[in-house]
Amino acid sequence: MFAMKQLVDFFVLAGRLKKIKRRGALLYGKTEDEVESTAEHSYRMSLMSWILAEKKGGLDIARVLKMSLVHDLCEAYAGDLTPYDGLLPKCEKERYDFVRTWPGLSKEEREKRFKEKHEREKKGLERLVSRLNEKLRRDIMDLWLDYEACNSQEAKFVKQIDRIENLLQAEEYYEEDSEFPTKPWWMHAREAVDDPLSLEFMDALEDREMKVRGMRGDIDV
Repeated sequence: MFAMKQLVDFFVLAGRLKKIKRRGALLYGKTEDEVESTAEHSYRMSLMSWILAEKKGGLDIARVLKMSLVHDLCEAYAGDLTPYDGLLPKCEKERYDFVRTWPGLSKEEREKRFKEKHEREKKGLERLVSRLNEKLRRDIMDLWLDYEACNSQEAKFVKQIDRIENLLQAEEYYEEDSEFPTKPWWMHAREAVDDPLSLEFMDALEDREMKVRGMRGDIDV
């Protein structure tokens, strides 16, 4: 009975992801009512991971799905962090221009920021799973740590699916609002994605969006 109570408490805490808004789009002027939640992102990413992993072949599908489901669980306590955190200019005009480019950071700076983000999110996840039984706690932590370090083929694949789900969402924002800048999202994806199947997906998405931009007279992707 006590073990089931622990699961109830865990699922209640995981439900916070339904209310945590993805902050990246907020930097571009979207309102909280317009922005997807972490739970919504994780749902579609998991669906994409499953279907594209099946198409790719050679991957442990169960591990791919589990990893997709837990990759952002840490945000229940850590919140949603963005690559722009701590870099935004104070001036509103400068901030507006800054977020419309992908921050060009040195390797050392990227590694420093990744470590800081990793530690904050690790502490958040450890807090979230702290009352689960040892096996489940270890399973979730191992999946998340693998995802973060990209130690397995499944982790490398899921990490790239995360990037292209973000890109797909950005393009959907653009379709709703032609002022929404998608260039930083494309730059981020092109910097991170090298899996052939993921690149094929991006090519298909680009073809689709070029048609949308052509109809609007905006072909800069």
